[in-house]
Amino acid sequence: MEKDWGIFEKGRTIGKKGSEDGIILADLENIHGARITVEQIDNPSPRFAITFGIYGLLFHTHFKRRQEEVDRTITWLQSTINKVFDMYEQSERSRTADWYHEHDRLVHELTID
Repeated sequence: MEKDWGIFEKGRTIGKKGSEDGIILADLENIHGARITVEQIDNPSPRFAITFGIYGLLFHTHFKRRQEEVDRTITWLQSTINKVFDMYEQSERSRTADWYHEHDRLVHELTID
């Protein structure tokens, strides 16, 4: 599992109904303030909803048809969210226009499916 990520609420949400009305299969949380939830949904296409958010910044859902796509997307989301959190290690006073441009690019990239 990616650094700083763990199981949300010790797995108590697994098997429960999620925000997309599906059954939660995986629920991960980053200690810096992000969450990724995977649901299996009844609609024949797509079959999976991957809802994620960075607390106080964004909330979005990607839809996938196959488990392999879900696995790749989770890995990519964790890595990209970690990059956003790494950026926050730079003090606000020292953030340049380039910093804000890269931050906005990463946030936008997270929402493109």
